[in-house]
Amino acid sequence: MKKEDLGDMLVKSAALLRRVTQERDDALTKVAALEKRQRIEKVAAEMKARGIHTHLSQEDVLADLEKKAEAGQLDMFEEAVKLSSGGMNFTGTQSGAGGKGTGSSEVSGAAFASTILQGG
Repeated sequence: MKKEDLGDMLVKSAALLRRVTQERDDALTKVAALEKRQRIEKVAAEMKARGIHTHLSQEDVLADLEKKAEAGQLDMFEEAVKLSSGGMNFTGTQSGAGGKGTGSSEVSGAAFASTILQGG
């Protein structure tokens, strides 16, 4: 094998490795986004089952959870949903019949989050 052929092969190999690495990184990014979306949908389903945010459309709940995930708050919110007894809208009021806030539990969303983070 000639030096020139070996040099060409090394250049082509390097380019191929860069391309494969980029494809791998793209695939990992897509998988991570898909896993996050599935987790968000799971939390939304749990919220619906517990009667949380029933006054919002499914699209609004998903959009809100997307924002929470982007802000790094999905773990905390997911735990809050698991701990909730249902009927809360996490905006500050306990839900009555039909999911409308009655004002009977005037706790701000920030105070609720703080309570969850501090463990009670």
